[in-house]
Amino acid sequence: MIVEGNKLVVVERDSRGIHKASALAEQIGDSVFVSILDRLRIKSMTTIPRLETLKTLVAELEREAARLAA
Repeated sequence: MIVEGNKLVVVERDSRGIHKASALAEQIGDSVFVSILDRLRIKSMTTIPRLETLKTLVAELEREAARLAA
């Protein structure tokens, strides 16, 4: 595999974030997950425009998962 600069690192980091978001989505349920996506104006998990948006999504999902677990 040929990697230019840090592209592989970025792809791996983004992939981990997507996997974490997906796992949390399963934990909190579809309706809550969709409402968080709507609030953040994310159309789908495949169209997250920026890393900061992905980080915000994961943080929101973690908060909701913690709230539901309490």
